[in-house]
Amino acid sequence: MKLLLTSTGLRTAKIRRAFNDLIKKDVSKTRVIFITINTTSKRGSYYTNRELERITNAGIKKENIKLLDLSQGGIINIEPFDVIYVAGGNTYKYLKELRDAGLMDKIRRAVKNGRLYVGSSAGSILAGPEIRASQEENTVKLKDLACLRLVSFTVMPHYNHKRKRELEKLRKETVYEIKPLRDEEAIKIDYELIK
Repeated sequence: MKLLLTSTGLRTAKIRRAFNDLIKKDVSKTRVIFITINTTSKRGSYYTNRELERITNAGIKKENIKLLDLSQGGIINIEPFDVIYVAGGNTYKYLKELRDAGLMDKIRRAVKNGRLYVGSSAGSILAGPEIRASQEENTVKLKDLACLRLVSFTVMPHYNHKRKRELEKLRKETVYEIKPLRDEEAIKIDYELIK
């Protein structure tokens, strides 16, 4: 399994190098599906474009990136892609949209079959067992907060000293390990599942 969990995507040269190391093939031939939930608002469009630029700065060709805005609907086959990149946004809405699109099991299967999963902020939280580390309000009224469970811990993105109390509170409320992640940090996971 290969994962790169970040707070701010491919923001730094060090994180971009980790991304390239995990691809394990010619970067210029790598296909990426970029999953987002908000390209229609000015703010959402800004963050999407910024992240897409960072992906191309890592060596991925623009024509090899498929943008999937879950809020726009549609069905997509993720199998042809080498990288599944789940961007930031409202984590609760993201979880609902992934479920509605039928992508939860597809993503799990693709990652187990060797695809690279990259999470940015909400995308990193979604890789874990549950959603509690999200800073957003549950505006979609989800009751089942189970996530992808690609890892056994929960990422708390955008961690800084101001969130120390929040981290301590979360650690008391959950049985899962909470890994705080600063904006310039990433968690790189690279291991092979032997059956």
